[in-house]
Amino acid sequence: MVNELGLKDDAFHPKSFTVSIENGSFKQPCFIGGDESMWSRYALRLFFDKSPYPPRCEWKEPEGGPDSGQFWDHKEFVGRSSPELSKKGRAMNDLPAAGWNFCVVS
Repeated sequence: MVNELGLKDDAFHPKSFTVSIENGSFKQPCFIGGDESMWSRYALRLFFDKSPYPPRCEWKEPEGGPDSGQFWDHKEFVGRSSPELSKKGRAMNDLPAAGWNFCVVS
């Protein structure tokens, strides 16, 4: 019922995604670029080519909650908390040093 109230009919149409599952050392995406010592590390990452959440145009009233969360930009999810990874260098999904070129290859 909650989804039906907040989403337009188009949000419920089938969609296709390219998804990769990776094993490594990852930070929570919302903390990428932050202080390494403050955040947990995760051993698994699920990465979508585009967000699995409906785009802004498929929300009935995106102002407020959806706009503040910008769910349509979320493409990366992590899991399997792994404290021992926190002490092993840079997270694989952390932002590179200034001046580096960055791309994702799947």
